[in-house]
Amino acid sequence: MGRDFRKLDVYHKAYAFVVECYACSNSLVDASFTSQLRRALLSIPLNIVEGSASRSTKVLRNHLSYSYASAKEVEVLLCLAKDLALLSDSVVQSLLLQLDDVKKMLYGFLRSVDDEIDTGKTAFVYSPKVFSRSASAIHPRRSARGT
Repeated sequence: MGRDFRKLDVYHKAYAFVVECYACSNSLVDASFTSQLRRALLSIPLNIVEGSASRSTKVLRNHLSYSYASAKEVEVLLCLAKDLALLSDSVVQSLLLQLDDVKKMLYGFLRSVDDEIDTGKTAFVYSPKVFSRSASAIHPRRSARGT
């Protein structure tokens, strides 16, 4: 098992942002724009969750990168929503401030995961009881040959 996403502050921040932004998107009249915004929004916390479920630090890093890229996509979509007069300037500015916090947290988490990869340290703690198997359980042919 990987990390418990429910213990990650960045997940909670991203989740709250999605809820807030989703509510604001209800007033959008362009269905294709709304759909694209919502897909990018949902990708932020969902990639945090998916990456956190992996035992691989590199997989986590990839999903955090996807999450960060989706946050950047949402940033552009919000700016477009303002410039196309789909959302008011004040709403967009408020959402962009919240998004900046999410991006900062994601970037910080990405850097810490990069450090884990670079140093070879893992953030995952395994119980020896769970992962202690005899050589015969792992390599049945070896035990049959007596090696």
